[in-house]
Amino acid sequence: MIETACVTKIQGKKATVRFIMSEGCHACSSKDSCSSSDGRVLVADIPPEMKLNPGDTVKIQVSASAHLWGLLFLVVLPVVLFGTGYLLVESLQLGKGELPAALAGIGGLLLGLLLALLVTSRGRLAARPQVIELVQPE
Repeated sequence: MIETACVTKIQGKKATVRFIMSEGCHACSSKDSCSSSDGRVLVADIPPEMKLNPGDTVKIQVSASAHLWGLLFLVVLPVVLFGTGYLLVESLQLGKGELPAALAGIGGLLLGLLLALLVTSRGRLAARPQVIELVQPE
């Protein structure tokens, strides 16, 4: 994902940037409730050869691998653990109803979400966006 942003602050090799609404945002029916429309602020890494100043317009890229790892830990893992817990207890129950299996599935889902929380809180998924280009004024 590549977005356009405005540099608001420079700290060493990190830039604080505010996202700029793209052309597609103006036509979007969800623009009033979207977090992009209020100019999200984040910190991005600056390549060593690039010199930036506050007020510069830049292109920011978030790596695809960061999106995939986030999807894996926040969606796939909890759903797989839900199914595993449900099916495991259901196979061991032998006709005692679905409540224990459903509770085991919910427990697996909660375990998956807890693991995702632990991974994200330790910074394992913290792939900082990169400044990839300085946009020249027209």
